[in-house]
Amino acid sequence: MRELDRATIEDVGIPGPVLMERAALGVSALVQARFPGRHTLIVCGPGNNGGDGLAAARQLHLAGHPVACVVTVSAAALSPDAALNFRAAQKAGVNLRVGEVPDYLWDETELVVDCLLGTGARGEMRGRPTEWARRVNAARRRGVPVLAVDVPSGVDAGTGSKATDAVAADL
Repeated sequence: MRELDRATIEDVGIPGPVLMERAALGVSALVQARFPGRHTLIVCGPGNNGGDGLAAARQLHLAGHPVACVVTVSAAALSPDAALNFRAAQKAGVNLRVGEVPDYLWDETELVVDCLLGTGARGEMRGRPTEWARRVNAARRRGVPVLAVDVPSGVDAGTGSKATDAVAADL
């Protein structure tokens, strides 16, 4: 998948933000079709997987779907394409949180979208991604469905091996 992304961007000339928007359209369409009206929390890491989540949050918000989005790092630490979608989500009025989620949002959440780590993640998760993956998994144990974008965080897209605290996604 990473090679297809690279070839599409570099060889075909379709910019990364366009691919991100297309991925987000698929995510937002799935959420609206399978989970209409459910309070959705999108958890975004610093990379392009997080950018997919930020774009999906904007699309869902503009469609009137109840959504909140947390970015697990400062806006300055985002990849360039994710930062572009962070600014767009801000301008669109998305309920954005940076670095924390109040307990009431976890309590209200009826769907979690995992955009912490994408296809580039390898090996065991360390630091903050582990903490966030544990929170996502705790929500799932309470019966909240989890949708992973690209691949569940903590799963190596090349080998299928799972980190100890990998996100257990339903979709």
